[in-house]
Amino acid sequence: MGIDAVLGAIALLGLILLGAGIVSTVIAVSQGQRVRTGSTLGVLGLVIAVVFGILSQGVVVVEPRQIGVVFNVLTGEMESPRSAGTHFILPVVQEFVLYPINQQQITMSGIIDTENIQNDDTVRTRSRDGQEIYLDVSVIYSLNPTAINDVHLRWQTRYETELLLPTIRGYVRAGVSRFRAEDIYGGERQGLETSVETALANRFAEEGILLSDFLIRDTTFSDEYTQAVEQAQIAQQDTERARLQVEQRLQEAQQTRVIAEGERDASITLAQGDAQSIIIRAEARAEALELVSQELLDNPALIPYRYVQNLSDTIRLILVPANEPFLFSSQPAPESAP
Repeated sequence: MGIDAVLGAIALLGLILLGAGIVSTVIAVSQGQRVRTGSTLGVLGLVIAVVFGILSQGVVVVEPRQIGVVFNVLTGEMESPRSAGTHFILPVVQEFVLYPINQQQITMSGIIDTENIQNDDTVRTRSRDGQEIYLDVSVIYSLNPTAINDVHLRWQTRYETELLLPTIRGYVRAGVSRFRAEDIYGGERQGLETSVETALANRFAEEGILLSDFLIRDTTFSDEYTQAVEQAQIAQQDTERARLQVEQRLQEAQQTRVIAEGERDASITLAQGDAQSIIIRAEARAEALELVSQELLDNPALIPYRYVQNLSDTIRLILVPANEPFLFSSQPAPESAP
């Protein structure tokens, strides 16, 4: 139980005493008795109720995630903010307003509430090339405790509806207008987030608000633009597929060309080898014939001798036609001139 509750309980006790004193006084008067006891009890109860009632109204408790703003209605000045703890203010003279200083979030999107009623708060804007774009965004922020008096003087508790929401919507639209739709659709979404976040942080700081994060949760384009992008992507995919097929055909042709050149070179090498082999064999035969010719010139009887040598061993008689020359001449071979 807080101290304000204790003081309130004491003030309530004073009211009970006041009521008891009034009842006691009425009874004493009706019976012709002295009313001193009842009046004393009533006065005491009245004093307790007034004093502790005022004290209970002047005691304020600030939670750890809150800060209190104190405004003096007599002087018109803002006093030092009250941080977490229990504080006392003068009722009626001082006005006290609590503000949250924890992280808060604003989400602007098309959502459906608990009653199934569409609540479309999406930021609707246009890109630099005139394309209509819908963005769902979230902003995480907190009130700057050192500037809470400025927030109270300028906006009071209306800072979210009258400052944050219009500012977010305006800066998002300004940021989108600097980009082409195809850039946002592609890889420039992060650049858009960064530019809008920087602009919002500077603007919020001027109003005593700290920006923690700015997020683009979803980006939706018009149906016509989406269809055009999809068709362009399909055409690009077809073009890429055709290019890959052409490259594949070129590679296959190159491979066939290399194989043909290899087979041609192999055939040429084989033919050259065959020709070289023929030449070597021909040269060998020529050389052999030359040796044979020289041997025959040196030994004319060599041929008949080899003929007879190759005859069968069973042959005992040889008939030679009369008109044929003798295999062996009975005349000695002429001596060769020295």
